[in-house]
Amino acid sequence: MTEEVDSGTRSVLDVQLHPLVILNITDHWTRTKVTKGQAQRVVGALLGVQSGRVIEIHTSFELILNEEGSEEMLDMKYLQLKRDHYMQVFANYDVVGWYTTSTTLTDSDTNIHRCIMKHNESPLVVQLDPSPPPEATTLPLSISETVVHGAS
Repeated sequence: MTEEVDSGTRSVLDVQLHPLVILNITDHWTRTKVTKGQAQRVVGALLGVQSGRVIEIHTSFELILNEEGSEEMLDMKYLQLKRDHYMQVFANYDVVGWYTTSTTLTDSDTNIHRCIMKHNESPLVVQLDPSPPPEATTLPLSISETVVHGAS
């Protein structure tokens, strides 16, 4: 699947999403739903290759969220460990973004995004709705890029 993202001010971003990523996200959500007894949001890292404005997302892995007060924070040690494991096999892969099964982004997601920015200065966010309406005719997936606005 190729998704072109146009911010309106820059060249078009060409995102190539491997079907394995969609399978990984839905599997992660399903396992969490069965384990916890109810559906809840899951998040994970996206791995792939970026060359200029072309990003290939090849695979993903789930991330661990820790609650710190009223905020959710990523377990950065786990993220680094999993990233390093993948790098041993796929040396050219790097963190290109993260995914969530939430249909809207929240303040908590800002913290996750900042953590991912330690691995990629402009990470993508893939949002997958695991429970689309029955009449949906398109894949319930959106891809957003980080847009940095300069001071005016």
